[in-house]
Amino acid sequence: MVRTILQGGLKIAIAIIIAVAVVAAAAVGIYKLYEARQKLHARPYEEVTTWSLDTRSALGMSLNARSKLVDGQMFVELVFDQYPSYLSAPKNREGTLSFGFLDKDGFNLFSKEIAVRDFTRLVDQQGKARGLRHEFAQFVRVEDYSRYSKIDVKWNLDTAPVVPPEVEDALGKEKPTLDHCAPGLSKAERLKRLAQFGSVRQTGSGEYTADGRKVVYLGDTAEMYSCN
Repeated sequence: MVRTILQGGLKIAIAIIIAVAVVAAAAVGIYKLYEARQKLHARPYEEVTTWSLDTRSALGMSLNARSKLVDGQMFVELVFDQYPSYLSAPKNREGTLSFGFLDKDGFNLFSKEIAVRDFTRLVDQQGKARGLRHEFAQFVRVEDYSRYSKIDVKWNLDTAPVVPPEVEDALGKEKPTLDHCAPGLSKAERLKRLAQFGSVRQTGSGEYTADGRKVVYLGDTAEMYSCN
C-alpha cells in the first residue's frame, strides 16, 4: 500500500517537473523570439543618422551631429564648425550646451547637457581653434530612438564677442575728449580742453592752437571769436 502511494507520488512529481520544464522551455523560446524580433526592428538604427542645425545667427557656429543605436546604446558625435571668440572667455568655461532630440511634433524625448570645458577644441594646421567636438554614449529604448525627428540646442553662455587683450589695452589708453568748442565755457576751461590735443601755444593776439585745433578770442577778452 505504502509502495503504491510512493510510486504514485513519484509519478506526480515527475509530471510536475516535466510540466515546469516544458513551460520554461516555452518561455525561453518566446523570449528568444521576442529578442530576435527586437533586434530585427532595431537593425536599421545601427546605421549612422546625420543631424544638422544652423545656429550661426545666435551662436556664431553651426552644429553637425551623427548618431546610431547598437544593442540599446545610442552613440552620438557632436561637432561645431566654428570657434567664436566668446568661447575663450573664462566665464564661459563652466557654461553649458544642452542637446535635445525631438519628435516630429517638437516634444523633447531626450536631452543631454554638456559643459563647454568637456568639448575637445579642434584646431587647424596653424594651431588656431576652428571648432568643437564631443562624443557620448547613452542607453535609449528603440521605441524612443525611432521617434527622433530633429535635434535642438539650448545654451547657458554669454555670446558677446571677446575683445583681444592687445585691442582692449589700446582702447583702455584712449581717453574721451571733451568738446573745446562747446558754448558757455570759460576761457580757462576752453584752453584746458584744448590741451587734450597737445601743448597749447599762443600764436597770435587772442589766438591759441594745439595739434591743428584753434581757438580765437577778441583780443585779450574772454569773448570767443572762432573755434575749430
